[in-house]
Amino acid sequence: MRGEAVCFGAGHWDWIGRPSAPLEPGGDAPGVVERRPGGVALNLALALAGRGRAARLCAPVGTDAAGAALAGALAAAGVALTRVGDGPTGVYLAVEDGRGGLAAAVADLAACAGVTAAAAGAAAAAAPEAAAWALDGNFGAAALAALAEAAERRGARLALVPASAAKAGRLAGLLARADLVICNRAEAAALVGRDLPDARAAASALRAAGATEAAVTDGPREAAAATAEGVWGLTPEADGGPSGATGAGDALAAAYLDLRLEGAPPEGALSAGIAAARAARTAA
Repeated sequence: MRGEAVCFGAGHWDWIGRPSAPLEPGGDAPGVVERRPGGVALNLALALAGRGRAARLCAPVGTDAAGAALAGALAAAGVALTRVGDGPTGVYLAVEDGRGGLAAAVADLAACAGVTAAAAGAAAAAAPEAAAWALDGNFGAAALAALAEAAERRGARLALVPASAAKAGRLAGLLARADLVICNRAEAAALVGRDLPDARAAASALRAAGATEAAVTDGPREAAAATAEGVWGLTPEADGGPSGATGAGDALAAAYLDLRLEGAPPEGALSAGIAAARAARTAA
């Protein structure tokens, strides 16, 4: 296995409703409902392990029955688990719209927001040497700052994956410490505090705000990666791309991070990330 990646943030159960026909507001439709492991940090860890990289999840997975089942699923997939803080195992409830997008979601993740800087620091101290630490935006700002400081001390590359535009602000103060930011255009706008017209502008803005590198998606429109060497853009194929099914963006982030850790060029990592997102959509 290659150098380990440690993923800090949400780890919980997802309940996903997938209608078999387009779902209108207030309506209902036949479909399927499935339960599966979820959370941005957890999805990253699973995808990285699936790519052959040692991965560890540091998340507030409870000691309740749901947490025990989740820990078993992670172990079976080859992902190590470090529990952070305490509280019940979280639940994310999502209903997709039958058109490849999300109709609505509710995140019951109080344990994530309640992770203290001390609890995060204890998890950081227990983490093994790693090639990279990835932070999603589900912990509080103080806990995230403690983790960023610890990553710097430990010499791990720091990747920020915000989880949503609403949570991106918790990571805004860490841009100058970030080796890599992977997000969508709305999350980039929240990180830098202004509207951004497209992915190229968003990736460049994140670099100007202090990040060493940025990869930004924009639904079916052109995605972009920016480093000190330049900016690269790539438009997803019409039948796929990084938006849509729950977890597709996390698949993109994992592929991009994995390949960049291996020294692949940004444009190659971006292409592989879009392909991984498309595969996640197809499998959904």
